[in-house]
Amino acid sequence: MQATSVRIYRTLVPGLTNVTNRLRYYSFYCWVVTRWGTDKHADHTQGWRSFIRRAEALYAMASLVADADTSGGMAGREWAEKAESSLAGAEYLDLVVHDDPESDASYLGAKSGNFGQFYVASMLESGLLRESRGVPLIDDNGRTMAAAFAASSGAAADVFVQAVIDGRARVTDLKPFGETMGPGAISGGSEEMKLLRDFLGGEVGGHRAAARRSSAWLLLDYMRSGNSKFDENRFRETIYRGFLPDGAGYNPAGETAERWRAYEANELCHAAMASLFNGLMLKLEGQFPIGAEPDQLLTAFIGPIAAELGAEAETWREWVTRDAKGRVGEEHELAGLISSCLSKEADGAKDSAVLAGAVRLLGVLWARWVDTGNVIDIVKRHAGNSGRSISAVLATLSAEENTPLTNALAKVIHTHVIDGHTVVAGRKLISSGRDTYHFMTANGRISNGKWRPYLYTSPRINNLARFLADAQMHDGQQPTAEGLKFLENHEAA
Repeated sequence: MQATSVRIYRTLVPGLTNVTNRLRYYSFYCWVVTRWGTDKHADHTQGWRSFIRRAEALYAMASLVADADTSGGMAGREWAEKAESSLAGAEYLDLVVHDDPESDASYLGAKSGNFGQFYVASMLESGLLRESRGVPLIDDNGRTMAAAFAASSGAAADVFVQAVIDGRARVTDLKPFGETMGPGAISGGSEEMKLLRDFLGGEVGGHRAAARRSSAWLLLDYMRSGNSKFDENRFRETIYRGFLPDGAGYNPAGETAERWRAYEANELCHAAMASLFNGLMLKLEGQFPIGAEPDQLLTAFIGPIAAELGAEAETWREWVTRDAKGRVGEEHELAGLISSCLSKEADGAKDSAVLAGAVRLLGVLWARWVDTGNVIDIVKRHAGNSGRSISAVLATLSAEENTPLTNALAKVIHTHVIDGHTVVAGRKLISSGRDTYHFMTANGRISNGKWRPYLYTSPRINNLARFLADAQMHDGQQPTAEGLKFLENHEAA
């Protein structure tokens, strides 16, 4: 089910990942690739790796020395914080030590640095780089971006490159490097800033970049409406519910908001199912140490939950009408209630009262979305051939809506927890040799159950917010004049 959430948010913020953390890296990397081509002009993979790794380490340290407050999210930040004290009294910062990714003194373990691990795919997709093997090749858009970075950096750029080539940088040069080249030092009126804003706003990078622009518009519009410090969880909840934290309605037009709503609905359903998964495994471990037949296990597990809900004699639809339907809008409160089922200890998954919250969450999701159509249709488009998503879970509940609640739950858990997990784990074992089974099945019995902690997916919203801050489009709470101009020039899609 989580894979469906990932597929949805990838279409909403294309070109970003959860580890592409600073907007200026795009122009910086274009410039580094260009300088490798002009200064070294060599198709030498190991030489390039040393070059990019030295450049990244120097960039992280220089940015930290110049301004610790605006240099967060950089590759090598933790190394730089630890190593900064060693600069006192030193004449040079050694960069050669970072050539070896396996060295304990290295800033990062990835062979081709942060660039190779996290940014190159995004830059290829956006047309800043060209396809190549080994050493990267700049494209026309990237060449323009590199020239703009060089113009913004002035004389410091040449000194920086020479330090990378020499393998050492003067400590006295670090602050000037960071003050002109750091991620928080982009001049608002520069050509570089214009190009980075165009990249972020989907003016370059192909048709998929328009989705990034639409999500950026939605985030800035939310900040304009919310008037509070930006918070990812509050943003997700607001878009899903259609209400701002102060209770005012918020329903921006367009499919982008609807896709974010579909993403959140799938996440909520996944949390409910993961809670029931953990509860089932703990029931197996505690009550059936030598295993149990599925029906025997499900009866023992569901009975106390149905009693907690007071629904032993009701059909699924009758119970939803009486109980869950009146809780529509409380999805995130219910998700908070069941969070103890999903922690490392999973204590809540032993408590039928807490597990009843997971069933209520499923009931609310069913009441809200099963007949609405649009959200579920969006999820279906991203669920893949397996259909593992909220749409599949709600469809199973609909098929059982006129049977006793205990039967409906048994069907859902058997189909989407027991059978679904067995199939997925089997495929992983065949395709990759990885054993991801959380229970064993043999001779019609389930045994050796293991619960697991659960985390919501991280859909790149914080990264988009940081990029927009780097582009000086918001101040962390409200859109700036540049952000308001962006909102006026575009619209929700």
